Amino acid sequence: MTRRPLALGRFRIHALDLGRFSISRRDMYHTGGGAHGPVTLPPGPDRVVLAMNALLIETGQARVLIETGLGTKPSPAASRLRDLVPGPGLAAALGVTGFLPGDVDFVINTHLHFDHCGGNTERDPDGIIRPAFPKAVYVIQKGEWDAAFHPPSRDKESYERSDFEPLAESGRLRLVDGEATIAEGIRVFPTPGHTAHHQGVALISEGRTLCFLGDLVPTSAHAGFSFVMSYDLDPRLNLRTKRALYDRALPEGWVFALAHDPAHVFGSIVRTGTRFEFRPLSREGSGLNT
Repeated sequence: MTRRPLALGRFRIHALDLGRFSISRRDMYHTGGGAHGPVTLPPGPDRVVLAMNALLIETGQARVLIETGLGTKPSPAASRLRDLVPGPGLAAALGVTGFLPGDVDFVINTHLHFDHCGGNTERDPDGIIRPAFPKAVYVIQKGEWDAAFHPPSRDKESYERSDFEPLAESGRLRLVDGEATIAEGIRVFPTPGHTAHHQGVALISEGRTLCFLGDLVPTSAHAGFSFVMSYDLDPRLNLRTKRALYDRALPEGWVFALAHDPAHVFGSIVRTGTRFEFRPLSREGSGLNT
């Protein structure tokens, strides 16, 4: 899918489609975060299609990639996915924007689950797994990095060491501890809950902010507080993190980007009474250009 780039101040933001897979509806709309009483699952089929969305940001000084999808290496974890429809590949998706992997200056992973960082590395013709972006600095929370090597038992199958272990040997790994500035106008900050050290990414230019939410709010259906995913390690913490972020972001008019929604990448989150709703971005009245 070809999407038109989004202008945020001086930034130019490309949404990259890295493929699709499905999970069960009950895993998708899990109510275990639960201080809300019984919640009826949305109607629909037994399985829900998820996208793998990535962003490429041109800041004027740097090119920053957020998330890398499954990648192209054979992966036991990827082989277990249901209804997998690979995208064109990360290099091809980048090519649509006019760039090559060697043009990327920074790669940011919200966390190290295989569907978010599998494209960090690739297997070369000699069978050696190397960083897929030869000039890029890879930015990961230190706590997430440590947890990826010793994950809790229920999260063990979500990590593939070949997706991230070669980064340390390359000398192009930057581990951050909490909030950090990566490049001018690009900031990462802790958003724990899905994993203990999950991070969000804020893009700030000319008074506007766009936030890539990762798996804190994976789809538009998760904008409110009724549902979390069953894959969240700490559902209650996820909800507290989301509320704290909204308390800051909504009054400031932030725009959001979704990692797994197959229909919408960019939009706003609005509050009506006690309800929170994701509204897809449109040109009219958005203050942004597509």
